[in-house]
Amino acid sequence: GNDVLAKIGRLRYSEDLTRVQIQRILLREDHFDVSEREVEYAYEWYGQLVSGAILKDKELLRQLKRLGGIVLSLYVAEPMKGHEQVWLVRDTISGRTLRALALRSTTANDLRRLLEPIRDFLKDVGLQVYGVVSDAEKNIRKAVKKVFPGVRHQLCNLHYVQNLAEPLEKLDSKMRSGLKGSFRKLRQVERDILKQGKGSSDQSKQAAQVLTKMCKVIESILKDTAKPPFEPPGLRLYEKLVELRAKLKDMAKTASHSCVETLLEMLSVVESFRDDAKWIGDFYEDIREVGKTLFADGRTHKDAKRMLRELKNSWKKELDAYKEAGENEAGQEMLRSWLSTTKTYEPGLFHAFADPRIPKTNNATESVNKKLKTLERQLSKSPRPGRRFTRNAPLNAI
Repeated sequence: GNDVLAKIGRLRYSEDLTRVQIQRILLREDHFDVSEREVEYAYEWYGQLVSGAILKDKELLRQLKRLGGIVLSLYVAEPMKGHEQVWLVRDTISGRTLRALALRSTTANDLRRLLEPIRDFLKDVGLQVYGVVSDAEKNIRKAVKKVFPGVRHQLCNLHYVQNLAEPLEKLDSKMRSGLKGSFRKLRQVERDILKQGKGSSDQSKQAAQVLTKMCKVIESILKDTAKPPFEPPGLRLYEKLVELRAKLKDMAKTASHSCVETLLEMLSVVESFRDDAKWIGDFYEDIREVGKTLFADGRTHKDAKRMLRELKNSWKKELDAYKEAGENEAGQEMLRSWLSTTKTYEPGLFHAFADPRIPKTNNATESVNKKLKTLERQLSKSPRPGRRFTRNAPLNAI
């Protein structure tokens, strides 16, 4: 009965017991003889019941009715390769998770089954869906169109920019690794500077102090991490090293110290990446322009569409110019990728400008997913608690 089902759910999800342990407890305490497979079916059914019960919660219903409608946000997490994907569906206005399921497959029909109970619930209680926010995966778009026809479907602006920047991030990461590789002996140079500064003249000691500080600055720069897609870490590292090299060259004109040349030799690595940095920097300027178009305050729906259209036209002209000249194959590939990604996202990028209730991104739902992963890492004491996350995340989210 339901009491046994509830007990199985508590033992599995609250006490984290295995099928065998639950089976033994049921036999010992309740004289209830079931197989391991039946226990597994029972706790899976328990999870589905709890997930479905949220749509019957009276307090949630009162909260949603006060708001008048909802905006759905979809996010998917795959904790480890080979495990089920955990799908979260949240209302961005109330901040409540409405549905959370672990799905073995994610066809358009599977996602329809994820969304249909929410549609039926909203229809029964007379609530409106103002919009849906998600990534641009084809199956998501098909499912949303089928379940919520005519509803604004906002595609995540940040995911769009991240997809544009992804090829650049790989090149930027490669440049960053190459730049950092030149400073493997920096600690040894710092020790040499300190050693040479002892017992030297006041001028040499002063130079040693300045060089030691410069080594500390280089260490700090190498550890600095920018946040893509708008702040590429490799490009920022290159620019800071170029600036530092110029300062060290000026110092070399007035200060005499054997380690100055050693540091200058290390910093000369920037020469090897000058062309790469310019190429990456030129393309990143367009990424930043896309960011300004989509995320600047006060931008109107009409202005945002016009600005992205102008950027898209400039990419087409640039691609045609490269083709005609038969040059910059990497640039041509980048521009083709941008135009293809924009074609996918463009129809759904601007609903948030037309209706302020609709967010531009599904970051809030993504942050919930990160909190769930952190919780499972802490509880399981494992950096990658894949199976546990798949099992517990839907209930924890609700």
